[in-house]
Amino acid sequence: MKSAFKYFFLWLILMIVGATISVLLIMVIAKPGEIQAVDESALSSNPLFASIILLGSDLLPLFVFWIMRYTRFNFKFDYDFGQDFSARKLYLWAAIGCIGLLLWDLALGEFIQFPDWDTDGLEILGDMATNPVGIITICLSGPLLEEAVFRGAIERRLLEKSWNPWYAIVISALFFAVAHFNFTQGLSAFMMGCFIGWVYYRTRNLWPCVLIHALNNTIAVVLMLLLEGTRFENAENMPLACSLIMLIAGPVLIYFAAKGINALTRDRIPLARPEEAIAVDTVDEAPYPEE
Repeated sequence: MKSAFKYFFLWLILMIVGATISVLLIMVIAKPGEIQAVDESALSSNPLFASIILLGSDLLPLFVFWIMRYTRFNFKFDYDFGQDFSARKLYLWAAIGCIGLLLWDLALGEFIQFPDWDTDGLEILGDMATNPVGIITICLSGPLLEEAVFRGAIERRLLEKSWNPWYAIVISALFFAVAHFNFTQGLSAFMMGCFIGWVYYRTRNLWPCVLIHALNNTIAVVLMLLLEGTRFENAENMPLACSLIMLIAGPVLIYFAAKGINALTRDRIPLARPEEAIAVDTVDEAPYPEE
């Protein structure tokens, strides 16, 4: 558990440092008339500045976690799943699960009354989605960083310490929810974090997790652009029948996606890894827990 807090606070500190560096760079390159806007509140006054700041706060911790090998972006799976395994089917089921999560999230937005003060961050994200840097930040760098930290570092470390898999999944999802710093996004993040965490437990590979996260954010951005607002502002206009259908369809898709992924990863045999991939933070520990 100490490692989980270590990675979380390291991520937080690096994000603050990355954001600070980005602000300083903006103040250097911004036009004289724009510098005052940066001093007052770049996040609310200029969506492009907000996007650059958040991109910087993503890239620095992502680089540090990767260079220090706290997380691993292996393209090959760490398991032999048997002859019937298909990576394409795995990614397809992951995408279906992502769509189920999104439908469920949209439906819950119709039935749950979220506090007004909790939607400020969503409005900023909606503004960021209007420029290319913001789209890259929301759809690519954010998912890469968060999966590297919460699944690739925190959950992986807990699993390597032979924690009960569901404890590791829920704890990483809780950290993931807290990292969003508001109830509205935190609730959705916890649900998504549990599903993604389970996918990581079954595969020990970050790329299906990144796909789910990035696809979720990308679809959300597309909806923001099409609806010209956030889902909370437009939820009141959603027909009740449509909300009920999504409320039912979401869990159904998640169920079948989980069933499909479980079938594909049922026969798992850990593969030997190169010594350099194990040496960093798994000293005196088995590379995989007994399951």
